[in-house]
Amino acid sequence: MVLVALSTWLMLIFNPDGSIGMYNIAHVAVAVFAAVVAALSLRSPDPLHLRAAAR
Repeated sequence: MVLVALSTWLMLIFNPDGSIGMYNIAHVAVAVFAAVVAALSLRSPDPLHLRAAAR
């Protein structure tokens, strides 16, 4: 679970032009949120309960 979170965070923290997005707190917060959701998705198929809201 930690490996998934770390891998997702690393992929999102680097920008396509090669710069690092850690200088912007909003970018870091979004990357951390996405990493946590990715890690939680290993334990449950729909951690944000989006499928239930669509019904």
